[in-house]
Amino acid sequence: MEVVLGLAFVVYAAGLLRIFVGLGRLRPGMSDERPAATVLVAARNEEKNIVACLNALQEQDYPAPFEVLVLNDSSTDRTAERVAEFSSRDPRIRLLNVPPAVDDTAPKKHALLCGLQASNGELVFVTDADCVVRPRWMSHLASHFEPGVGLVTGAVFFPTERSLIARMRSLDFAAYTFCAAGAMASGWPLIATAMNLAYRREAFEEAGGFGRDAHIRSGDDDLLLHTIVRETDWRAAFAPEEWVLTKPERSVGGFLNQRMRWASKAFRYPPGMTAFLVAAFVLYGTLLAGLPMWLFGAWPGVAIPAAAAGKVLVDALVIWRGARVFHKRELLGAFLPAELVHLPYILLASVGGAMGLFRWKGR
Repeated sequence: MEVVLGLAFVVYAAGLLRIFVGLGRLRPGMSDERPAATVLVAARNEEKNIVACLNALQEQDYPAPFEVLVLNDSSTDRTAERVAEFSSRDPRIRLLNVPPAVDDTAPKKHALLCGLQASNGELVFVTDADCVVRPRWMSHLASHFEPGVGLVTGAVFFPTERSLIARMRSLDFAAYTFCAAGAMASGWPLIATAMNLAYRREAFEEAGGFGRDAHIRSGDDDLLLHTIVRETDWRAAFAPEEWVLTKPERSVGGFLNQRMRWASKAFRYPPGMTAFLVAAFVLYGTLLAGLPMWLFGAWPGVAIPAAAAGKVLVDALVIWRGARVFHKRELLGAFLPAELVHLPYILLASVGGAMGLFRWKGR
């Protein structure tokens, strides 16, 4: 068992060290091309959030013509009415009521496909209805579309809160951005987020759209990233200078449901990335079971404490550099408390995601 633990730790540590190195290689975009663009916002029962989202999109400094399509996915609240109010004042904003899918395409992906068919922007920007972007969001992402780049993603953070629980939650969420950024900059396109995403329409079409993953309920971001990189010659990039804000899940159930949904895609990843995630799962599971055994003398030796200390060290390196790069040093004080709950919740989310024990927007 110690051999398995050792191998899992080596793979895990190698992956995080690669991310650590990549975080030091991030750079601003250099392209000055600003082609016509489309912004897609999938929305289902978002009347409480869509106003702030659209207000922010109206403030974009993007110099070329752009349109905003809100994809109303069978909302039962006043989402459509809220969007219609904006449309009456700003012709750039359009409401598209998404018809039911006629195949097994996942609901959100079906909505996005409908939006793509109803638009013609050369660059396609995607964010969620509960997100607020900054005025230079489109311009900053567009600056990374240098020749050969087909997809760009960026950072997502929660608004600043002071309580320890809130900072732990924010740090956990920020860690996904740190890993996405560092991995991308090191030539390892691991994850992306549909809260802060853009791609060339040409790259999307050349890759075959969502392809074999169209029926997967999640993955309109990182699985699309993998499809474009795998099926085409387009590269991906990360925009470190641009981030969006979103709201955290306040309930434990909502938090776990979200993490299960994210984890559900793991076995759709390329083999090398899946190997890293499996190694992390084995390491976490062994430590969760092994630490109590070691404390009570049932697992003698130094393997367990050494692996635990090593995990904390490589985690800390990534968190420290990520917090420095993205100016999130205020979250560092929550690192050790967050490490205590990291093992059990990641394992629970991984198992729940693999079993499909999650819902998205009531589905």
